[in-house]
Amino acid sequence: MSKFDSEERASIVSMMHDPKRARPQFIRNVDMDKVVDALLRLSMEVSVIRDRLDIHEALAEQHGIAADAVESFVATPEIEARRRERRERLVRGVISDLR
Repeated sequence: MSKFDSEERASIVSMMHDPKRARPQFIRNVDMDKVVDALLRLSMEVSVIRDRLDIHEALAEQHGIAADAVESFVATPEIEARRRERRERLVRGVISDLR
């Protein structure tokens, strides 16, 4: 289930593509080696996630789970906590690469 409806998503996408928008200044002095480290970390994470997602989709199809089951899934508080921890760990790692 998406966090944003289609109208909100269109508004956000439009805003992100506006060349005049204010951009936050997170890093004063850019060290390109650190930026590359962060990008590599994120690229590796995305690659692993895509591989795992592909496996799960293939297994679901083999076991007769409908593709729309993902869209209607409601996570338990335990699952949400696990996701939050994983997300925070990833963000901490990327920020660490940038420092």
